Amino acid sequence: MDATKYCPSCGAALEPNVRFCGACGHPVAASSAGTPTGDQPPAPPPPWEVQSQPTTPAPPTTSFAGPAPASPPPTSFAGPPPSYAGPAGAPPSGAGYAPPKKKSRTGLFIACGCLLVIVIVGALAVGAFLWFRAQEGTTTSGGSSGSIPGGVAVATVAAQGGVAKGELLYEDDFSNPDSGWDIREGSDASTVYQNGQYHITVNEIDWVAWGNPYSHFDDFVLEVDATQVAGTDDNDFGILLRYVDVDNFYRFEISGDGYYSFDLMQDNEWLTLIEWTESDAIRQGTSTNTITVVCDGPKFEFYVNGVYLDEYRDNTFPSGDIGLLAGTIQEAPVHIAFDNLKVWALP
Repeated sequence: MDATKYCPSCGAALEPNVRFCGACGHPVAASSAGTPTGDQPPAPPPPWEVQSQPTTPAPPTTSFAGPAPASPPPTSFAGPPPSYAGPAGAPPSGAGYAPPKKKSRTGLFIACGCLLVIVIVGALAVGAFLWFRAQEGTTTSGGSSGSIPGGVAVATVAAQGGVAKGELLYEDDFSNPDSGWDIREGSDASTVYQNGQYHITVNEIDWVAWGNPYSHFDDFVLEVDATQVAGTDDNDFGILLRYVDVDNFYRFEISGDGYYSFDLMQDNEWLTLIEWTESDAIRQGTSTNTITVVCDGPKFEFYVNGVYLDEYRDNTFPSGDIGLLAGTIQEAPVHIAFDNLKVWALP
């Protein structure tokens, strides 16, 4: 009867002539040294001969088919740790942060250049327009009618320096005191015929007086000579246009100190259409000025001594009477004489 061999590691019975334990896989010696015989159970191996079961590491789960990636080199970061955020709103220290670009001034230079060009062109246009207007006082007869931007017609200037005129509709040299103008004499103001002229005298401060011939016109050219006989230069005198009644009319005035203005009286309320504007064309002091007004529909043109001053458009009153007036502002008295009044139809 063959002696049974036992595994020195786990004590399991071994088959004859095996080199490894079938139970635990432990290698066994070919000799029977240390192997119990007979029916005795195998003695347990001494403690120093027992070895722990080796643990086999689990295979990696990566699907990477090539060589294992190399470990990253150690960082040489010398500043604060990468998690450092710095001040609120600032980029991390050492980050590749590009500062904002400076704004180019090319657009500004182009804009300034365009603005300069516009100013120069505008100045040239205004200069050409003013030159054209100034030439109206010297254009000879027979010239063609001109125009201004917007298609507004400008009357051809006659050889004598006045605007073009049509048929003579009305005239008065005031040699006849019964020609129909208002006559009034008072301590505050007076309107009288005297020495072949129509005289208006105002003796109160901030006062105006006028007279009418009780006629009716719609579109026309009116011209009259106005002479400051005496009194303050702080005055106003001129023409009433499209006079409806005492509370509704236009008035164009000049002053002894060289200004002109255009106003509208509507329902007993004054409305300034052209503010007082200075002009070298107006002769100052005790001088004579020839005043010319063109009424063409809603358009009014104003001249003094053959020189164009200004124009305005308003269609409040399409027709009415005419009149002559004089007034004071902050000083008194003033004495104005009118002569050689004529009204023509438009050409």
